Amino acid sequence: MDISTSLKPIAITNTSSDVTNFELSNTLSNSELLSSKPSEEVVLGQAEILKVQAIAAQVYEPTPPVVSFDFATSAEQPVLLTSFEDKLNVNYKTSFDDLLGGFHSNIGSFLDSGLTELEQTGSKTIFTQTAANFDANSHTDRITESRSKHGGYSTEFRLTTKEGDTLTFNLTLDYSSGSLSDNQGRFTSKHISLSMALEGNLSDEEKQAIEEFASSLDQQIGDIMSGDSVNFDKLNIFSDDIISDISFTADSGYSETFSLKMTNTDDERSISFDSKLVDVDITLDNLSNPLNNNMQQESLLELLQNVKEGTRKARDDDDHSRTLTSAISTIFGDLATSSNSNQAIKAAPNSVSNYSGAITSGLPDFSIDYSSKAYSGSGFAEEKVGLAIKQNTSMTTSDSGFEVFQNYSYELNYSYDKPLPHLKFPTEDLRIEVIGHEQQRRTSHFEVKDGIVINASVSKEASESITENTIRFGELEDSKTTTEHSASVIDITEQAQQALAENEMLVVEDLMEHITI
Repeated sequence: MDISTSLKPIAITNTSSDVTNFELSNTLSNSELLSSKPSEEVVLGQAEILKVQAIAAQVYEPTPPVVSFDFATSAEQPVLLTSFEDKLNVNYKTSFDDLLGGFHSNIGSFLDSGLTELEQTGSKTIFTQTAANFDANSHTDRITESRSKHGGYSTEFRLTTKEGDTLTFNLTLDYSSGSLSDNQGRFTSKHISLSMALEGNLSDEEKQAIEEFASSLDQQIGDIMSGDSVNFDKLNIFSDDIISDISFTADSGYSETFSLKMTNTDDERSISFDSKLVDVDITLDNLSNPLNNNMQQESLLELLQNVKEGTRKARDDDDHSRTLTSAISTIFGDLATSSNSNQAIKAAPNSVSNYSGAITSGLPDFSIDYSSKAYSGSGFAEEKVGLAIKQNTSMTTSDSGFEVFQNYSYELNYSYDKPLPHLKFPTEDLRIEVIGHEQQRRTSHFEVKDGIVINASVSKEASESITENTIRFGELEDSKTTTEHSASVIDITEQAQQALAENEMLVVEDLMEHITI
């Protein structure tokens, strides 16, 4: 929202209470905003809580427009209060980038950018069309008609540092429009409110980390609000030791809904992103992270290859595939790798090192759930791809040895419309729907007793089915399904014994050190 006319304070109250209130209204005089500051500094003792609320409204009526703005602040260290006072002493324009100032300006900027994006898309369209379609002259004598339409947008941004400081932003926008017959005219209005709260005391290092994250989110917010993908590589909070939790949700009330959550704690690293076309959930269990250098890079590349293959088979949109692979790369990106072991494996892919790597993937336990949608002919988004990849490692120990199991599963469900051959009658209502299902499972087993490998094996199972449905005029005309299945168990006890004797079973050694039993 852009309010370019000057604001003049008509009432300023500053008492001995803990809250300073400012009440402003637009005088439409184009005079400069008068300078007026509280005579006393606002102090809340030891509360260490800062809160700011701002409200702006713009109403269009047959009478001249009225604009109002007010806010209240309370703080032990009035960081934002000072920023607000500075802004009140100049010709004010309601841009959140200007409003917040300092390290908060980037957060305000992406809120404002997302708001602008929505105004230019769904909400703005509904708002303007609703107002334009009211006909003030459409009435019958002695009968008065009235209509109204409401729309809006709300968002919340919450960030927590590893020191426990929490910063929260809430933004709400409401549209309303209506008309009265009997030539009484029509009206539209727009109301916006912003609230901020800080619990704790941010250090300079924390402020810088927040500013950098908000800046990176600001660069993508327009695409996020109007599209369906996030470049997670630019939102990486896993490489620093400052931010522990981020959540960002938005809802316009018209399917313009999305949420972003990232967690970076000692117990878990995770990404969750849900939009109108993509849903990604990745969880990494840090407690089970073996942190080994053997086969880790190859395992991660294999994981990404599975993702790409799944999206390719599903004829998925490239943006969706990039969203998922970027998220996986981000969350696994800072795991340790070893160039020496990689070179050895590449030089001798059938060597005993390859068998040792096959026992455990070298990656921490994780779960990945991914789904993407596409708009159907009805105009509604329908799920086209569902992908789930999980890994779980368990270990038991005794006085004489230990036993390790690692289970890996991959499941893909997809559907798409197959390109049609040249039709003799182009107007014929015909489509061929392809529905696919894939499933892979792998279990690695390794058992050591009295320093000797007594059992080591890798079992694999895979199945695939593809169904083609011929649909004519909305009715199923023909259906054909093909299936494949394979299973195998490989005993690698002898190779594992040799690997352990030559100290090449680094994966298992690291599991013994890092897995919590």
